[in-house]
Parts: sequence; C-alpha cells; structure tokens
Amino acid sequence: MRVPGTSGESGQMTVELACMFPVLTLVAVVVFTSMAFLSECAAFDPAARDAILMQVDDGYEGGVSSSEVAARISAATGIPPSCVQVSADRMWNGHVVYTAGFDFRLSSYGLPAPSSVFGVAIPPLHHEIEFEISPYRKGIVI
Repeated sequence: MRVPGTSGESGQMTVELACMFPVLTLVAVVVFTSMAFLSECAAFDPAARDAILMQVDDGYEGGVSSSEVAARISAATGIPPSCVQVSADRMWNGHVVYTAGFDFRLSSYGLPAPSSVFGVAIPPLHHEIEFEISPYRKGIVI
C-alpha cells in the first residue's frame, strides 16, 4: 500500500548525491586553488615592484641583483624561495629589464596536493611580471 503524497522513488536523492559529490568536491578544490593563486599574485606584484625599485637604488650588478631581488620578494610575500625566479637583462639602450615570476603548487605551501591525477601530471601555475628600468632616471619604471 502506498502512502499518499510520496512518489515511490525513495533513495533517489541519495544516489544523486553519491554521483554529484565527487564533482562538487573537484569544483571546490579548483575554486580553492584559484583563489589561493590569485591571492599570491596580488601579494607578489607589489612586492616584486618594491624589491626591484629597491635594487635599482642599490645599483645593477647582474646575477647578484637578481638573487637579492628574489630573496626580498620571498621575504615580503612568504612564497618559498625555491618558487621565485628573477632575471635581469640589459637592453641595447642601457635600460634594464627585470622579469620576476613564481611557480604556484599547493604542495609548496605544506598542503597535501598530488603531483599527478590518474597518470596526468599537474604542472604548477606560473605568474610573471616584467619591469623596464631606466638607468638614467633612478626609480622610474618604463
């Protein structure tokens, strides 16, 4: 005998939840990773600009200046030093182009994250900015 007001499909919502749970979990992980990456990008850009301008005031010394800028960025943002890369190249007109970037992996921040899923490697997210500095006018970003 059927109870009035029921559809006779008991358990359908449980099956739907069981099918949707992995998808919802994956979407939540992607959203969390995206927000963490955007947060690091927002902290990285001004820290890189400040570190590069501080280095310009100190003087350009090629590779030594790049490592100092990377250390300053790492100290200001909390990004692990192994993830920060900085290069400085002198152009034909005497300007110096600093390229600063970082690789973002959740595992670099102590969070459990696999390096591959179902045999597919997960590459790190990469963010990079570039500043061209004039040696003729100190502290001027072109």
